[in-house]
Amino acid sequence: MKIRRNIPRILIPVAILVAGIFYYVVNPTTASLFIPKCVWRLLTGTQCPACGFQRAVHSVLHGHFVEALSYNYFFILSIPFFLLVLLSDRILPSNNSLRRFTHHRYTLYTYIFLFFAWWILRNVWNM
Repeated sequence: MKIRRNIPRILIPVAILVAGIFYYVVNPTTASLFIPKCVWRLLTGTQCPACGFQRAVHSVLHGHFVEALSYNYFFILSIPFFLLVLLSDRILPSNNSLRRFTHHRYTLYTYIFLFFAWWILRNVWNM
C-alpha cells in the first residue's frame, strides 16, 4: 500500500525531468514532427493563452529569458505561480502559510481571471 502512495511522488519529478530534457534537446520552432500543435489555433486561427509556451520553455532552458517572454508574456506569471504550488504541495508540505496562499480561492480566482484576460488581450493585440 505504501508503494502506491509514493508512485506520484516519484513519477511527477521524473516526468518533469524528462520533459525538461526533451524541451532542452528539441527546438519547437524547427522540430514539427515531435512537438504537438495547438488544437485551438488550428481550429480557430486565434491564439490560446498557452500558445508559445513550448518555445518559451525551450528558450528559458537555454538561458534566453527575453526571447521566452516574447513568445508568451503570461509565462512571467505562470511559472512562478506553479513553482509556488509545487513548493507548497511537494517540497514544503508542512509550510501551511504558503499552502494557504497558493490554494486560497482568491489567489486561484485571480489567476483564472488573469488567464482569461490574457487570452482576450493577446488576440485583440494581434489583430
